[in-house]
Amino acid sequence: MNKKEAAKIILKELEKISLFTGKYDAVNGNESYMHGISAVMECIAGFVSAETEDVFHDKFVSNMIESEEKRED
Repeated sequence: MNKKEAAKIILKELEKISLFTGKYDAVNGNESYMHGISAVMECIAGFVSAETEDVFHDKFVSNMIESEEKRED
């Protein structure tokens, strides 16, 4: 198995956990912590391809914004 195949497997498994896709408890959670998770996840996605990294980044940011908006409600 090469690095790209391994990264695909890891990314797929981690995406099953909402925290690793940017969905979090914005009331009790730490936004800085989420940026750290984003950096690690984007690095893993980058091993798959630049396009995968971009798609993941967009999804993560969108989910974080959604989480933050729920806090404001």
